[in-house]
Amino acid sequence: MAPVRLRRRDFLHLAALAVPAAGLAACGALPNVLPEQPFVQQKPVTLNFYYGPFFVQGGGQSPEGKLMAGILANYLKANPKVTINATEVTQGVFANFEALLDPSSTSHADVFLGQFVGRFGNFNLQDAISPVDSYLKREKDLTAAQFYPAALHKWWIAGKQLGLPRDIQPTNVIYYNRGILKSAGISDPSDGWTTDDFLHFLQSLENASQSAPVTNPQHWAYVDIDPTTGLSEFVSIFGGRQSNYPEQPPRAMFDSSQAIDGARYYTDLYLKYHVAPDRFARAGAYSLSPLPEFLLGHVPLLLAPTNLIPTIQSVQHPLDWDLTMEPIKTDVKQSWNGYGLGMFIMKAATDPDAVWNLVKYLVAGDGMKERAAQGDVHPAVKKIAESSDYTTNRTPLGKRLFNTIGMNQMIDVDPSTIAPTTPVPGTPVPGSSPDYRAMSQEIYYDLDDVLSGKMDPAEMMRTATQKANAGLTG
Repeated sequence: MAPVRLRRRDFLHLAALAVPAAGLAACGALPNVLPEQPFVQQKPVTLNFYYGPFFVQGGGQSPEGKLMAGILANYLKANPKVTINATEVTQGVFANFEALLDPSSTSHADVFLGQFVGRFGNFNLQDAISPVDSYLKREKDLTAAQFYPAALHKWWIAGKQLGLPRDIQPTNVIYYNRGILKSAGISDPSDGWTTDDFLHFLQSLENASQSAPVTNPQHWAYVDIDPTTGLSEFVSIFGGRQSNYPEQPPRAMFDSSQAIDGARYYTDLYLKYHVAPDRFARAGAYSLSPLPEFLLGHVPLLLAPTNLIPTIQSVQHPLDWDLTMEPIKTDVKQSWNGYGLGMFIMKAATDPDAVWNLVKYLVAGDGMKERAAQGDVHPAVKKIAESSDYTTNRTPLGKRLFNTIGMNQMIDVDPSTIAPTTPVPGTPVPGSSPDYRAMSQEIYYDLDDVLSGKMDPAEMMRTATQKANAGLTG
């Protein structure tokens, strides 16, 4: 082809057109880079995708398997050169996950969706994962700012973004039976209610149900999935923390004034205000658990994990229910913990770019939009969480609160304030961290005495903290 020659007049004309465009780009009116081209798989590739294990409160069936099959089918239609071997991980498979990380195996994991990437004895799953920092840096259409900070921070480990969060929600919420509240002449809980509002609400509900015997589940205004969970939640609501993280050296902190205040508030629901059943009344009203009674429509309020949502959604008989956040203390900025799943690229991935494309689809693309429509998990990407894909009229309607107070009050430590650490291989050195198991056991053993008035909650919290810190050498 012969070279193209431009006359000086033509060149000046083109230059004049280019100058305003450059100025507009500098002002942000026009993009200063070409739009990012979508990834196109050039050669056939097979990806081994493992996801799970999933625990649904109450023994219900997780919807993940059925939903994932449809989501992946749509992905494969748009990516015909990709084959995905998707396997839902059971507890047994997960316990032997190390066997799935052998690069020489045809079934080795390329990508993993789950909520635990910790240590099994001398094996640390984190060591088999490739952080996604480099992938995020090259993206134009997917940035860290598009995620809820608490969701990203959950998978920030040792100075690296280990994976991308798929969803994030408070660990526990309060479910309520709208029919029972209506019959008692009580409105739904207000958004962002305080601990004072919560107590007033329970007292009003309790007064309306005094005619029911104590063995009737409707007699009690409040019940939780189990007392240890309830205690822990109110400790957090009052600003108490299990440990001094991220401070070093680590120490258990359930003996702080905030933790003790939270424990005392929770105890007062039983002993002072009589809006919650003690151990004997609980056994008489709910047998083994209050959950079946809630599902049958007999319990007004139930504090329980958010992974109960799929179970309630699957109830076949009519149940007028919804959920709301736990109450807050106005002087406590962060009130509850969060949980969610993350997606991780394995170091042994056959085609990392193909895996990254799948991760984006399931976390921030059409795959997550489709998953969000179920209404049981809260997207980690803000734009999807705020879209009609998630905020649909599908019950629970209270999930809209996850976008506001649910995220605003979530306990979150900014990893930029923590010095990166180098993971130490093998089993952690004894005495280097508190024995949280011993602390939990002490609370479990003492809680009946506390809720029956035989032990002061402060004594229980201090004893449990001493047990946790007893073996520290630092």
